[in-house]
Amino acid sequence: MIIVDRFDINLFSFFYLLIQINRILSNLYLKFDILKKIISKGSPIILNKLSITDQFKSFCTHNHIENMEKAIEYFSVFGGVKISVKIDLPIEEQIEDKIFAKYKYLRNDISEITMGDSSHHAVLSALASGDRRTNSAFRKVKVSFDDGIEVVDKQCSRGMLKLEKSRYALANQEFNESISEKLFFTTPFSHFWFAFV
Repeated sequence: MIIVDRFDINLFSFFYLLIQINRILSNLYLKFDILKKIISKGSPIILNKLSITDQFKSFCTHNHIENMEKAIEYFSVFGGVKISVKIDLPIEEQIEDKIFAKYKYLRNDISEITMGDSSHHAVLSALASGDRRTNSAFRKVKVSFDDGIEVVDKQCSRGMLKLEKSRYALANQEFNESISEKLFFTTPFSHFWFAFV
């Protein structure tokens, strides 16, 4: 049991949270593979200016979650949006009730963020379902580097994506090879949406 008011998330906890989110999203991918094929791809993302740790604290407070394992599991799907969840129900039921039942509304919100551009949606989906590297995402969706970087720049300026600094840049080391940038979604919900819906 944890007490939400006393969250003290340090760097180790932050990385642990990201690893758990990634594990849960991988498991959900297997469970929702059939639903993914049934529902046509949309493009809704909700922007949130809070840091991931502040989003986590807000999510736990808003939903009165005191169990860390449940908090991470539900945050990895619903984090970053104001959706009330019931942790006593299975997460699959909550996804059907809170996301798939409201698909049209959410898709319209996402389309607004991607400006209705299919290349934005394709690049974001490739980033969410891949290794988060720009070059591999651009290759996956067969987009030129210049067009892909334009999409990434627009989504970074809108607050959908953030650039993750490479270890070489952080260490101020020179490196002869070009390093593909890694990006991450600013909300777990947006990552879930583009990876699975």
